[in-house]
Amino acid sequence: MKIIMKLYKRYHPATGKFLSYYVRYDDGKRVSLKTRDKTKAQRAYKAIQREAFAGRIADITGICTVTLGAFQREYLEWAETAIDSKSTFRANRLALSKLVDMAGKSIKLDRLGQKHIDLMIAECRKNRNKTDSINNYIRHARIVIKKAVEWKYIKNSPFADVKELPRKKRLPKFIKKAELSGLLSKIKDKDLRRMVTAYIATGRRRSELVGLRWENVSLEDGRYTVKTETTKSKLERSYKINRLFLSVLLSIGPKESGYVFERWRHPDTVSHRVKEALIKGGYGNLSLHSLRHTFASMKAAEGRTLLEIQQLLGHSDIKATMIYSHLTDEHVDDIGEVNIGPVDLGG
Repeated sequence: MKIIMKLYKRYHPATGKFLSYYVRYDDGKRVSLKTRDKTKAQRAYKAIQREAFAGRIADITGICTVTLGAFQREYLEWAETAIDSKSTFRANRLALSKLVDMAGKSIKLDRLGQKHIDLMIAECRKNRNKTDSINNYIRHARIVIKKAVEWKYIKNSPFADVKELPRKKRLPKFIKKAELSGLLSKIKDKDLRRMVTAYIATGRRRSELVGLRWENVSLEDGRYTVKTETTKSKLERSYKINRLFLSVLLSIGPKESGYVFERWRHPDTVSHRVKEALIKGGYGNLSLHSLRHTFASMKAAEGRTLLEIQQLLGHSDIKATMIYSHLTDEHVDDIGEVNIGPVDLGG
């Protein structure tokens, strides 16, 4: 069986500088071997040839010959440049790594199954991972192994019927409106105080404010645009700049270009700094995401409907907004009161 592929050197089109050895497949796909060492490149090339041959055998005979370890190497090589979303790539890589830890590199792909997901769940429980985190690993493990089906290494995904763990219904944790000024006054770092205020003022997701650029802010129109990446698409939504958020923007700029919050570029750093501020403010049980809940709770208290809150938060599905239904119910109870003053109902 002939496998058509070619090992070649790739040079920078402008400078002519030697970049790396590459492999070009018969379908036009090309993959960087990430080395300029000829010996290492030839060794990697032979390994890829063996994996490609195994894939063709599986396609013809139905017998899987590709190991999880071999698939992991090939998948990560492909995914690093093929997946646009860096967060999705990281999540896929982590889920695949956990799967390899549980099942081992030598196992054939068609031998994977519920047992290995159960082992992964048990390990996560041992490490006290939250249910949402565990479900994230399960979800991305399914996504990764689905690619093995698309590459015809296996006929069907062994995780197709694997279900995520049931989530306990938890009410959102938030800060009461009357307590917000006290929290903000305790944040001495003005940059951090501005960012915390911005999250409270907008209800935006962590990445949406971290990635917000001045090019997407129009003070003249009174609107700003956020870009959200999901596993399936990239979304752009425009929102009105309310008075509190406007005060934040004016305290920072305005500027012609660049990130609005330019001091901390890594989302995890922002989460840690906000967490520190919450702990010092007496809200150690809350997190950055609680500020999004705080925004939603204030809107519910104002009498906004679930549909309005959904639009303000940028939820694509109303189900995600239903966690605030008890707050809107409380408002309905309040407006149901009828106050007409003292009434003598004596007999």
